[in-house]
Amino acid sequence: MASAAFSVITTGISMYPMFKAMTEPNKAEATLVKITLGSTGLNRDPGSMGGNIPHVSVYADDGVLIGRAKGNSKKNWTPGSTYPVSINPEHGQQGKQATYVTVAAAGNDAICISGISVAWPDGSDPRGWLGDMGQNCTDVGLSAAESPYWANSNTQTGSDPSHKSKCIWLDGDKTGGIATQAIGLHITDFGRTDGATDANGEPLRNAVAKQWTGNRDLFCKAKARMGFYDTFFADSFPLVYQPPLEFNDNGTDKDVGMVLHHYTNIDPELLTPARKRRNAALPSFNVTSSSHRNLVHSHHAGHSAVELCLSKTSVSPDFVSHAEGKFCDMATKIIWPLCLGQTVVGCFNATSNQLIPDATRLNKRELEQVNASADDMYSHILHW
Repeated sequence: MASAAFSVITTGISMYPMFKAMTEPNKAEATLVKITLGSTGLNRDPGSMGGNIPHVSVYADDGVLIGRAKGNSKKNWTPGSTYPVSINPEHGQQGKQATYVTVAAAGNDAICISGISVAWPDGSDPRGWLGDMGQNCTDVGLSAAESPYWANSNTQTGSDPSHKSKCIWLDGDKTGGIATQAIGLHITDFGRTDGATDANGEPLRNAVAKQWTGNRDLFCKAKARMGFYDTFFADSFPLVYQPPLEFNDNGTDKDVGMVLHHYTNIDPELLTPARKRRNAALPSFNVTSSSHRNLVHSHHAGHSAVELCLSKTSVSPDFVSHAEGKFCDMATKIIWPLCLGQTVVGCFNATSNQLIPDATRLNKRELEQVNASADDMYSHILHW
């Protein structure tokens, strides 16, 4: 299948090989959901990207629940791993194709998701989503309750071994600056034009990506297509399109108004509204969180310290991008250059892993925060 993340599509990276491998084999009647977690290199530290096993539910295109798998707040998934979740159909739902999937936090140990795939019982090609797709929507003016919270990850995804997808955080108690409890996806929307070629057999530009790039609302503000929920329970009902969406022959959306406005959170079987979502103020970032006292050095061009610091919804260890020559202090969200050549003050020393602040560029409050940050020692220093 083709990726719908702008950065992935436009560089020609295909997610199909990864999701094909992720989803074989499958049980006769079960829908197989596989979830890949991001990784920093920490497996047990509270700041790692692994955490409590989430709740997973799948729904048909008419919005009817096919089945769900309960999560576990007592058991954890390991970061950087892919986990299969086999979901058996409810009575009367056998043979239905799952076009919607929700993944919801089951406990207070947050997880960061790099990829989700869904395979149907009929053995057809899997459908998938990458964390890049969520991260692409952090700068479009979504409210705190609807925004994805993200981090760079060291988990390889897609056909390019150098590509490491961003990951999206889910957390049950919304601490440490993470407001998202669940993600809901119309998973089939992320691969409608895969395999298109021209007369010479060369891949054609993804028409869906072109349409979404021209109108990012179709991607970022289409809440039933990709929605982030600040309040969501194991039995909550997600937003779904009613009636189902229609598409042009090349996979593009036929009716933009339907995509943006014609969705509901009423269970068609129960005809009762799902629990209300609340609007929340943007959570403050916990400067004493365990992830802050970890440091990542990355040499990957796709990992940006600048992007991380400029985003209001990034939740990450402190980050050094050697490709950019920049350091992001996550406690203050201030970007610093690396100490190189004549630059020895107002920079981050990547050898000693110390911030050397320049008091002249900071106000009093910032200077106090930076000095406190500079005096702290890192618990873990990771190299990607």
